[in-house]
Amino acid sequence: MVQKAYDDALFYGAQQRKLQVGAILPLIEQEIVQNIERERKRLYFQYIGAIVFSLVVICFLILTFIQFKKIQKAKKIIAAAHGDLQKVNKQLLVVNEQIKARNNQIESINNRLFESNKINEEYIGFFFTEYDDIFEKFNEFISNIEKDIDSGDYAKAKFRISKYDLKKEKDKLLKNFDTAFISLFPDFIDVFNSLMKPGERIELKANQILNKELRIFALIRLGIKHNEKIAQILGYSVNSIYAYKTKIRNRSIIENDDFDDKLMMETTIKN
Repeated sequence: MVQKAYDDALFYGAQQRKLQVGAILPLIEQEIVQNIERERKRLYFQYIGAIVFSLVVICFLILTFIQFKKIQKAKKIIAAAHGDLQKVNKQLLVVNEQIKARNNQIESINNRLFESNKINEEYIGFFFTEYDDIFEKFNEFISNIEKDIDSGDYAKAKFRISKYDLKKEKDKLLKNFDTAFISLFPDFIDVFNSLMKPGERIELKANQILNKELRIFALIRLGIKHNEKIAQILGYSVNSIYAYKTKIRNRSIIENDDFDDKLMMETTIKN
């Protein structure tokens, strides 16, 4: 507006107006220049600030990128370590299973050794007790026969021989065997009957500890499995032993081939 007033004064030749406007115009121009200078400085500082901010942002981005790369690398290392750890864990599981299996084998062997030692201890004692008893009786019997023969009393010697009941002695020996066995395996009869079909369980007489069928499987429980050896111990034929075993197995709820193992596994020895 001031510039237009000055131009109008020049156009119309208004000297006074021209002087008034001319006096003001330099002031205005000076203010404009100052404003321009201030704006230039403001823009300069803004430019400097923008550059600094941009540099800070760039540095931040660079640092972020570096950290991201480090994190990515750390993730790969962790993933690799996790994979290795899983492999190690699987190997440890396999080793633990092997150790567990070995421990079970060792425990089974220890149990068998304990059982074997217990059986040996009980039956070695039983054998020597019975041996001493039989030896004393037989020694007394022989001594009496010799006395009768030396004195010429052959009739008395013959009478003594006729009175000697071998079957009675054998029955007594078997009864003592039964007593020793049941004291060693107190649950044998219950386990045996639990493996039989309903109505096929063994019923013992009042004076029986074991019957002939139970006695056969008692010897098997002691580890004597050959029919010839069982027949020799009990005084039966091999065919009779085989027939008794087959009859019992056919009356059981267990497959014939598994009956002996099941009986061995479930009967427990007295501690």
